[in-house]
Amino acid sequence: AELQSKAELLEVKAQILEGLDEDDLSSKLNYALLFFPSDKDFTNVLGLLQNITSKSSFGILSFALGTQTEEKETQGYLIKLEVKGPRFLLPQLLASIESSDRVMRVTSIEVNLLSGESVDVFLGVNALYSSAPSSFGTTDSPLPTLTQEDEQLIATLAKTGGVSKQPAVSVPTVPLGKSDPFQ
Repeated sequence: AELQSKAELLEVKAQILEGLDEDDLSSKLNYALLFFPSDKDFTNVLGLLQNITSKSSFGILSFALGTQTEEKETQGYLIKLEVKGPRFLLPQLLASIESSDRVMRVTSIEVNLLSGESVDVFLGVNALYSSAPSSFGTTDSPLPTLTQEDEQLIATLAKTGGVSKQPAVSVPTVPLGKSDPFQ
């Protein structure tokens, strides 16, 4: 009896899974991971921050990776930036970081006024991510489904276009010398 009920449950799950659109689910997962990845993705975050600062007429003078942070179900890491640029564009820079495609939060700011209209700004930016689950359920557990709220959020993310996947900075290839140093 118990074995029969498990078999029926598995048949129902198999029918549900066969009815799912694999391409649709794959694209939804890609949007979710683009904005809230499951790993630290340092290069993408640094590329995005470089893009945001340059578009706001700021230049990055230095950066450092800080400590690991944790809140409820999310994790993050702190990036400390020193940027220089025009004082009147500082609000635009902060808004651009907070509203970027990648989930980031400005956690600290220190502003030093330089000569004229320039400022030297020390920023603490927390880049958030969520580790992949360690367990995806059992054969007895029900299949998870996307709620209407989840669907709306994914649709909103899809409309923004997703520019977070900045290419990693390319390193020019340089001749390294002879392939065989004994010739």
